[in-house]
Amino acid sequence: MKKLFAAALAVLFLLPVVTPAQEAWQRPWNKDQGASYVAFGRYPHLADGTEAPIVWRVLETVDGVVYLMSEYILDVSKLHHDAERYPGWDKADLNAWLQTDFVEKAFDEGEAAALTETAEGIVSLPSSDDLKNKAFGLGTDLTRRTIGTPWADAQGLFFYRHKKHSPYWTRTPSDRPHAHRTIKLEGNLGYLGVTNSDMGIRPVIWLQADMVEVSGGSGTLADPFVLSVKTE
Repeated sequence: MKKLFAAALAVLFLLPVVTPAQEAWQRPWNKDQGASYVAFGRYPHLADGTEAPIVWRVLETVDGVVYLMSEYILDVSKLHHDAERYPGWDKADLNAWLQTDFVEKAFDEGEAAALTETAEGIVSLPSSDDLKNKAFGLGTDLTRRTIGTPWADAQGLFFYRHKKHSPYWTRTPSDRPHAHRTIKLEGNLGYLGVTNSDMGIRPVIWLQADMVEVSGGSGTLADPFVLSVKTE
């Protein structure tokens, strides 16, 4: 009997331990707790280029893939260099930059491998539908507002001073030629021409949940869950 108990105990210690944090970090927004936040990857944060972890808001989890949106505007760019010959979002300059330069700058090799490629690419921008989705906690003008990091501000990000937030691109085309949907003065959705150069970049990513684990944090905006790539 003692041998059987010892064997069972040994097997128990071999099983993965699921901590409350491991279960909680994928929690979607709800009206009582708000959003869950995670830190994953790094990007220039301070005006001098000093890097800091990127803070992401959890939007939803589908089939083990977690959809995350940057809580802040990380950088500034026009969407495409030529309005008259704008080829659409799939071939836009900003989309190409997100798939290459941004990924290389924001994630190390292991972190990049944990990203899932979708029809939108490895990285994208939120869609207008995302920003209207009440299940994401984004159903009002006020909830769509955000600010830029000091780095983004230093790159020339436009700032609505009397509203205390900045506009950013979406990946959704406008019904007007050479324009895309954007966040406007009140946090409402509008549009701007693709060559506007002071617009914010607020990325979204799709992360494979089984490739990362929580190594710290409590999931609040002030203390986000710190996600690390699993080494086993």
